[in-house]
Amino acid sequence: MLKLAICDDNSIFVKEFKRLVEAAFLKHDLAVNISDYSSGSLMLDHHRQKQFDVIFLDIDMPRINGFDIASALKEFSNDTLFVFVTNHNELVYDSFAFQPLNFITKGNKDIMLQRLNTVVIQIKEHMLQQKTIILENDHIGKKAVSISDVKYIESSRHNVIYYIKNYPEPIEVPGSISALENEYSELGFVRIHKRYLVNMRHLFNVNISKEYVEFKDHTRLPASRNYKHKVDEEFTLYLRKKS
Repeated sequence: MLKLAICDDNSIFVKEFKRLVEAAFLKHDLAVNISDYSSGSLMLDHHRQKQFDVIFLDIDMPRINGFDIASALKEFSNDTLFVFVTNHNELVYDSFAFQPLNFITKGNKDIMLQRLNTVVIQIKEHMLQQKTIILENDHIGKKAVSISDVKYIESSRHNVIYYIKNYPEPIEVPGSISALENEYSELGFVRIHKRYLVNMRHLFNVNISKEYVEFKDHTRLPASRNYKHKVDEEFTLYLRKKS
């Protein structure tokens, strides 16, 4: 069960928003336990004790505002996702500095529910990406790797090679890239070439005219003619889910 918190000094809004959040998660068959707070300081104290998975956070609050709370969250936890919920559309760009999962504007109930639906999809994807796999070979023994850290996988005869973010060398293990394509499709991976399966989480750009994909670290891989249009469609859909 996911532990959620809603922090907003408007108690009337919190009551209605809590119902919308429950409905959005129920639609996606996710069980949640929701705590609500009118005080950012109290919410932070409780978070230090039991660590919420997701926090819906108002920006404009007395004493300690949402940006202050977001800064405090980053100091002692990088695992908690948070979503800014506010009347102030002009603050959306300022909020990016804190790397929120998303931004919900208060107002129209139907629009808020649509945004919440997007947020829940993002949370489900995040949960899937946190899955840990065990890679094993004679050179490294066994290594636990988070799916979110896998940049791409390369086919090499009867083996596959995992390229992992911030890990000094690729890890080669027995396997089939076609089998992994089926297994990892729901985890945000897409086939770009008969040899390559990439994690869209790490992609920056798909260039179908020049037939390559570019990662956020600016490395590139070829996208073959047979796969490039599917890659472009999948990456566009991926980006829309995150907006």
